[in-house]
Amino acid sequence: AETRDLSPLGVRLLTATPLDPGHVVKLDSDIVRAVLRVASVRRDATDGRYSIGGAFITVLFAQPRGGFVSTRA
Repeated sequence: AETRDLSPLGVRLLTATPLDPGHVVKLDSDIVRAVLRVASVRRDATDGRYSIGGAFITVLFAQPRGGFVSTRA
């Protein structure tokens, strides 16, 4: 999977295989280790991969400070 968006509460991944909403997934990378619940699944029209939105059940970030930016319009 490829990480597309990461926040303190969840993540958006691109995958070749769809996952069902409610599915529990373990994520282990250099920047985050987590267990998440699949919240949404959409097929990307440009390349056919699946955009998976997940909400963290548990999460451990490699760096506990910095890195997140939030903006409001």
